[in-house]
Amino acid sequence: DITGLKDLERRLKESEEYFRAVTENVMDLIMIVDGEGIIKYVNRASLHVLGYEPGEMLGTNSLDFVHPDDLAWAVEAIREAVESGDDAPLHEIRARHRDGDWRYLEGVGRNFMSYPAVNWLLMTFRDISDRMRSEEDLRYSEEMHRMLVSISPDAVTMTDLQGKITFVSPQTLAMNGYESEDELLGESVLILIDPADHEKGAAVRRKTMRDGTVRNVELTGLRKGGKRFNAELN
Repeated sequence: DITGLKDLERRLKESEEYFRAVTENVMDLIMIVDGEGIIKYVNRASLHVLGYEPGEMLGTNSLDFVHPDDLAWAVEAIREAVESGDDAPLHEIRARHRDGDWRYLEGVGRNFMSYPAVNWLLMTFRDISDRMRSEEDLRYSEEMHRMLVSISPDAVTMTDLQGKITFVSPQTLAMNGYESEDELLGESVLILIDPADHEKGAAVRRKTMRDGTVRNVELTGLRKGGKRFNAELN
């Protein structure tokens, strides 16, 4: 009587079909590697994430796809996972696409080396290239605008909606006699204006918030030591 064996085979087949149905229809890259990093399984997401058919990646070393600058970390992560038995934490890594481009991936690893029938590492990766490039573009934009502000001959000051200073350019410090931005950050912008013009300065802020801009407003500025000077505000 092999009824029990047949039932076990049936459940095993169903389990495998379930596994494949899930892994083959997700957008994340799922990869199984041995202790040397050799790819034993990869799902169909390899095509849209890295441009390779799964069959092209089987038997290759997963480390061959890693960016040279990230290789040392990847090698160490696999070694540590194998030796310690711990799961690999969430990490960002660059991987080579078939077209030669480098894609930013965010991945985690799970250690199954202690299972005699398994003896491999399971890794899942998500393509975050668009997010990383957007962050890089934002950093570039911020750096560029900060540079333009820093070399502008005008004194540039930024505040929040309550008029508290959030940024001052080097020219603001020089014009108003301050040594460090720490002396001004969080202070009311009125600290830079003669008390006699405080109401005028507050009115300018209200007009800016209402109309979006103000032009060529003359007022009296105030240096740290109390010296006054004529200023034009935009």
